[in-house]
Amino acid sequence: AYITDLTVMSNKNGKKHCITTSGDCTIRLWNYDTMDEIAKHLVQTENDSAMETEHENEQSEPEKSVDGKEEEEDGDGDEDDDGGNQQSSQNSKIPVRVSSNQNGDIAAIIYNGHCSVDLFSVEENKLELIQSIDCDSTPLAINFSQDENDDDILTVLLKESTFMKRYKKLVSKYTITDNCPIASAIQTLGQKLDIQMPESVLEVDETTGKIKIMKKVQDESAGFVKHQPWLRGERVQIKKDKRRRRKKRRMEALHGGPSSTSNGNGVAETD
Repeated sequence: AYITDLTVMSNKNGKKHCITTSGDCTIRLWNYDTMDEIAKHLVQTENDSAMETEHENEQSEPEKSVDGKEEEEDGDGDEDDDGGNQQSSQNSKIPVRVSSNQNGDIAAIIYNGHCSVDLFSVEENKLELIQSIDCDSTPLAINFSQDENDDDILTVLLKESTFMKRYKKLVSKYTITDNCPIASAIQTLGQKLDIQMPESVLEVDETTGKIKIMKKVQDESAGFVKHQPWLRGERVQIKKDKRRRRKKRRMEALHGGPSSTSNGNGVAETD
């Protein structure tokens, strides 16, 4: 999957980690020195969780007909899977930005088109969600800093209204702080100039509403294999090789034998 963002962080022991966010809705923790994957967090929306629970219930409780007998499954279930997967991909909660604090033990994540910020604790071998912050509008960027007391400050750039909010860590939770002259100045200037912020972090096609980085499925007549969410080069080459072999067989059938070509000496060469 494509990478939307990454950050490198060092904890108090000098151990370096790397966190990446991806278009497959995963957040991954890596060993910076060996680049081995240590942990992976799969992001789920409330709809995803509800659909998963409903699916589990359907599997555990077979449908019964009018006479009380269990209905046998048919082979038509696969037809709806494609549409369901496409709908799920459109409603996916894609993590697009990540920032880590100075101590290297907290990471903040924002998502494309979602009005929330998630905070994760970063340990040697795991990522754990510890807090979710609801925002007035879609967050577009995040950044950690420290104040004069070395306390963590999380700054969030928003799509509209306040434009910028700052959160300070108090005990174990991040709470909003309003005593920031920069945030107040940006809010005043943004409202005065009627600044229009982008709708999302990822570029979206205005006509279809789809993320532009997701390549469209090409027709087989164009020589591509149908593959989502993007086309892989090796599969395209396999498709071209198959077309070349089919063309060769048609030529052989047309001429009644293996096709042949002549080399520079006038001697026929057979494929």
